[in-house]
Amino acid sequence: MGLGVELGLTGVRTAQRSMLTIGHNITNANTDGYSRQDVRLTTETPIIGHNGTEGQGVKLDRIERSTAEFINSRLLEKQSAFSGDDAFNIRLRDLEGVFNEPSDFGIKNAMAGFADAVQEFSKNPENNAVRIQMLERAKTMTNRFNLMASDINSMTANAREDIKTAVSEVNILTSRVADLNGKIVALTISGLAAHDLEDQRDIALTDLSKLIDVSVKFSGDGISKTVTFGGRELVFGANFLALTTNTTPNGDLELVFKSDSTLASATGGKLKGLIDFQSSARTTKGRIDTLVSSIVDQFNRIHSEGIGTKGGFSSITGKNGVSNAGATLNTAGLLPFTASSGDLFVTVTNTVTGDV
Repeated sequence: MGLGVELGLTGVRTAQRSMLTIGHNITNANTDGYSRQDVRLTTETPIIGHNGTEGQGVKLDRIERSTAEFINSRLLEKQSAFSGDDAFNIRLRDLEGVFNEPSDFGIKNAMAGFADAVQEFSKNPENNAVRIQMLERAKTMTNRFNLMASDINSMTANAREDIKTAVSEVNILTSRVADLNGKIVALTISGLAAHDLEDQRDIALTDLSKLIDVSVKFSGDGISKTVTFGGRELVFGANFLALTTNTTPNGDLELVFKSDSTLASATGGKLKGLIDFQSSARTTKGRIDTLVSSIVDQFNRIHSEGIGTKGGFSSITGKNGVSNAGATLNTAGLLPFTASSGDLFVTVTNTVTGDV
């Protein structure tokens, strides 16, 4: 009778533990990152008697965490690639909006309006209304170029602030993964399950993969996880390496390991997108500067050949001075534009007789 009761109790105890696990699964059904836990049962060690073995009932063997490490690893890789492209494309669309094209208020219309005004001025240079219109169109175009440059500078500054914020988030997450590694190892060694902590670690790793490209694998103990980034172990056991930023000569921010300032190249994640955007914004602004310099140079060349409405000049002062009067004008760096060989004609008019 006693043996039968004891056998029944083993079934009650394991059923109770199974119900607790099922309840835990149900209550966490909507918890982000939660992995289902499964109860695995096994028979109690039988007793060997005169009549053979006698079963001793059932017992809890283990509670397993239902997860696929290979699939998780692949998801982290894809998450990094997606987050990098997404961060870059969002800011690239904002950069595209700077040009405000196609639009009646875009730079294309402003340049076309200025060109039309210059063309009209060349036909009727003495008409004061035409001159005023050309000046207004020039101001409109100039203001548009200045606004574009200002917008790009603001976007670049915002991207750099976002880079600093993302680096801080990376350091928080790597610290958390390292801390969870230590706790999981301690519990596992003591014979206790750490499934919920393992879920928390995987959530932190997923968030980390959104910021930088990481490679994750189990450490030698088979319990803690090692995180590799930029060719180095970013998290190893309960330890981690912090990241920081360094300013390059062109003003961009780059990632470096804080311990030794070694360059840490991101090939994925939000930080990859932000860093790439810096370069794209700088290149775009450089092309705008080149375009503006070309317009200014060509306009000034033509303008310098003209004569005022009141006739010839009594004196002429050059806007661009030279540092060495003895050097030829095409000496590199002497003038802010490229000088070319040509002829200079000077006509002197007697203001009393009108003789030339």
